[in-house]
Amino acid sequence: MNGEERRRLVAGPLPGERPAEWDERTTMRVTCAGDAPLVLARARAVLAVVLDDDREPWPTPEGWRAALPPWFVARSSPPSLTREEHAARFQRFLRADRDGRLRDHYTRVWSVEGFLFWFHSEARQWAWWDAEVRDDATIVVTLVGRRYPWGLLEWLFRAAGAAAIHDGDGTPLWPVFAPAYRDHQG
Repeated sequence: MNGEERRRLVAGPLPGERPAEWDERTTMRVTCAGDAPLVLARARAVLAVVLDDDREPWPTPEGWRAALPPWFVARSSPPSLTREEHAARFQRFLRADRDGRLRDHYTRVWSVEGFLFWFHSEARQWAWWDAEVRDDATIVVTLVGRRYPWGLLEWLFRAAGAAAIHDGDGTPLWPVFAPAYRDHQG
């Protein structure tokens, strides 16, 4: 994690600031139900905690749960499923038709630990560059690097209240089962 990324998260790139020429850029479009500024503020609040350079050593799961916004922790799944819960989930998945399997994928709730793994991993090859609220229903997020963590970002914005998420090419990442997720949240 670096301070430049956290600065861009909070304030955006400096005037004239450009990514390194070797960095690839991509965008994702987040569609909201008229509350795009709130959804982006929530996503930024989570990332501001995670991208804090002063977290040495890496906090315990309990430390992260205390540091992250309470709404994010509440929307995340428990730290881990039991062996029986994993087996039951897998059996439901195997019995499901195509739509059921897609629903399972798009409504699965990440644990805080699963979310954080992708920030404390040697595999992290991306960084937040910028985000812009285009209107009350649309956020455009720009990332730089390689190997973009679509699932991680999809979960972050779902938890923050997004209605649909598309990659820069317009491919849906999470468009279909938002009502099922919201029903799950109560």
